[in-house]
Amino acid sequence: MKKTVGMMTSEESFLNNYGAALQGYALQKVIRELGFSPKIIRYNGYAPKRKFGFIKDVIKKILGIKRGVVSKEQQKRNEELKEILNSHQKEIDSRTKYFSEFQNDLIDFYSDERFTWETLQKRPPKFDVYVCGSDQIWNPVFHGGICDRGYFLDFAPIGKKRIAYAPSLGVDYIPESCAREMKELIAKMFAVSVREEKGAELLTELVGKKINSVLDPTLLLDKKVWLEISKIPSDLPKDYILCYRFSDNDKMLNVVKEISKKTGLPVVSLPLTAVSMNDPFINVFNAGPREFIGLIKNAKLVLTDSFHATVFSFLMDTPFLTFMREQYVNGKNSMNSRVVSLLEKVNLLERIVAKMEDINYETLFYSDYSVGKQKILLDKEDSINYLKTALERDS
Repeated sequence: MKKTVGMMTSEESFLNNYGAALQGYALQKVIRELGFSPKIIRYNGYAPKRKFGFIKDVIKKILGIKRGVVSKEQQKRNEELKEILNSHQKEIDSRTKYFSEFQNDLIDFYSDERFTWETLQKRPPKFDVYVCGSDQIWNPVFHGGICDRGYFLDFAPIGKKRIAYAPSLGVDYIPESCAREMKELIAKMFAVSVREEKGAELLTELVGKKINSVLDPTLLLDKKVWLEISKIPSDLPKDYILCYRFSDNDKMLNVVKEISKKTGLPVVSLPLTAVSMNDPFINVFNAGPREFIGLIKNAKLVLTDSFHATVFSFLMDTPFLTFMREQYVNGKNSMNSRVVSLLEKVNLLERIVAKMEDINYETLFYSDYSVGKQKILLDKEDSINYLKTALERDS
């Protein structure tokens, strides 16, 4: 009988986040192909409010808070974004069915029950092995400056293996508010790996032993596998630029307009957040994770500030430019580090756009990623071997 594996990942985002759903599917598929029976546990992660320490400083930097008061400009922008979401609620609701179909068709869950940390403690789901990862489930900013113990598998019964595959911290430093707790939780784990080199460095320093980085699960599956599940939304232009953006500023928007004007290609936008819903492009809402892949595969060019849109552009051999998100932490943006780390690994740093002058129109539609794919093949073998060994080894 196959050993059972309980998976904790960013499932709470499976209905509204393409990358979260696709990495969850990929990790489950790889574990299944290794000879195990994996099920994803539905979980509502917690993020308690904290009135001190790291999270307060981050909020101040993000929102421009002075003396605890949000600036009038930010208040106005927040209201604008709320109004945009409300005005598009019908389209947002219609998109949900595509995410639901993806889950129903391709992902195996432990049950329909959505656990809280309290219910996980009282009656933990029973498995032979427990795995957490990938995505930013260890990001302290997302969890109120503390560790979400559910995503560290701290509910698993004593004696059961706890394995971390490619969770991301998504920060440039570990705040004091969670460092001690994180160290204690990691000490209980059988095997630990993280997604980014920076995260590996931070945890190595924290726990005092080598922590390795591994590939995001989406990079463990071949292009052919992804194409088998992909779909293409109807009523699209034959040739188009795909825009998929999160940054709340006009810089990227203006560059997208300029590129469209110079190339003569229309822009198809995949507006996941309020930031992009009013962009003057062809907005596509009839798209779940399958269509996300199809849109990228068939685009003449992808313009994005998303990690997973960058990943799938690379996997699909689609020309792309990746924009840096706005800076807000220590003069850096840790959301950028995961993209930079990936593109550095595959020799495609020239695909990063920080300003208009970075764009080389002569190589804009170039997409020979053969060198980078050879490098990924080596890392892929190491990453799968790490996971296989962790799952199979007894001690």
